[in-house]
This record gives sequence, C-alpha cells and structure tokens, in this order.
Amino acid sequence: MTIINATSHGIHIYRKEDCEYNKSQRKWFVKKGAKPFLTIAPSRRLLNVHIENLLSYFTDEDVPVFISKVVAVDHPASQFPQIKTGDILVVSREYASVAVKRYPEFRYAVISQPVYNDLDNPRPIGCLGLEIVS
Repeated sequence: MTIINATSHGIHIYRKEDCEYNKSQRKWFVKKGAKPFLTIAPSRRLLNVHIENLLSYFTDEDVPVFISKVVAVDHPASQFPQIKTGDILVVSREYASVAVKRYPEFRYAVISQPVYNDLDNPRPIGCLGLEIVS
C-alpha cells in the first residue's frame, strides 16, 4: 500500500504524546520542541473538485448567499496512472466528499485531528493521522 499526497502541501503527522489537547479551544497543540514523526510530501499532481458559485439572493442585511455546484471532479487515474488497489490518496475533504461517490474504486483519506502551533495564535501545522473517507 502506498500513500499518495494529492494536495499542494506536505502532510506533517505528529505523535499524540507530542501534543496536548486544550479543552477550552477544543484543539490539539504541539508541545514545545516536538517535531513530526512523518511528513508525506506533496506529489506535485493535484486532484481538484471544480465548483461554480452562483449568486442566489441577498439577505435583508445585503449579505450575498451563494449556491455551490460541482461542475467537474478530476479522475484519480488521470493524475496517478500508477495507482494500485489498496493505495490511499490524501485529498481535501471537499474533493473526497464528491469523489467517493463518483469514483468509489479508489481509497481517499483526509487529515484527522489537526495539530496547531500556538495557543495564543493557533495555526494548523499538522495532524495526528489520516481518516479514510467512505
């Protein structure tokens, strides 16, 4: 089994013992000095879902409300002809939610349990693992 990162950025995976859960923020934070135990480099080929946003109406407060429509989804084999049964494609949650229905013969994963860098100014820097989307 191979893990293919079909996103535009590296996936940094931290061990749970290198992180602390903050109940008030409901987030995992990396402990000072901790490093990811694994980084899955981006593959340089992306899988995208193509969305068209159509203006539906304005609220009484002039807030525009859009309807999003999926117009296309990249086929995994078009970007990754080497993919084999059992391989995992790491993709965005948006892509996975559409592709799992259109191309169910492939396995999709998204990051699970994001990890943040700083309690005062949280920025996601990794995750605790991957989640298979079904």
